[in-house]
Amino acid sequence: MEINATKLRELRQARSWSQQHLADAAGLSLRTIQRAENQGSAAQETVLALCATLSIETKDLSVIPRPAPEELTEVRLGPRLLWYLAVWLFGLMVGVLVTLLIFK
Repeated sequence: MEINATKLRELRQARSWSQQHLADAAGLSLRTIQRAENQGSAAQETVLALCATLSIETKDLSVIPRPAPEELTEVRLGPRLLWYLAVWLFGLMVGVLVTLLIFK
């Protein structure tokens, strides 16, 4: 699971804890804490242990995955939508003209 390594490090340092102290408090190994802070990845059980130890929710430590550029879809206006837009604009202009002529 991808986690916010910077946030984890900041939370640990705000408590003036060493990596070893956090590992002991969470029941994890020092290497697990080092990996989480350096690589930003941890198993779900590790994240749950860290969040319980730091008294935060998992969403506070989780990173929301961003879609890769190739996953983004291009929005294209179809010819039918353009036709409806043109007809709507024409109707709007006719309505404005008729209103001006009536209330002149």
